[in-house]
Amino acid sequence: KSHVYFFDSFTDFRFIQLKGADPETFVPLPAYFSKDKKQVYYHQYLIKKADPETFTPIIFEGARVDHDFEHIGYAYSKDKNHVFFKTSKIKDADRESFKVLSATRAKDKWRSYTKGQGAKKSSKSTCPLIKKPHLKK
Repeated sequence: KSHVYFFDSFTDFRFIQLKGADPETFVPLPAYFSKDKKQVYYHQYLIKKADPETFTPIIFEGARVDHDFEHIGYAYSKDKNHVFFKTSKIKDADRESFKVLSATRAKDKWRSYTKGQGAKKSSKSTCPLIKKPHLKK
């Protein structure tokens, strides 16, 4: 009762202690996320700078969420300040417009993302129009 453990069913099939986790306030969340009053975790890894009070996994439309929190293949989440993919903060993501499209793809009003990596913003200067070549007979 004095420790919290994560069962690693992906590689080692063993229980891993979540160091610093508070058993009294610990709550499992969908998609292998969890939190207590001080910290947020993805699998056994701490998500730095995540706010446990406002943290929530982002479920994409059409995703199956089981009551037993079975893994369904997504890893995006957010709190009041940031958007995350697994344990990494997504730099410059717009949390208000951020939408998960599939297990690995997402978008916001500025760019699209694959596994948390954002594509460059598009503009006329970075995406020039391609003119059709003249056809010769």
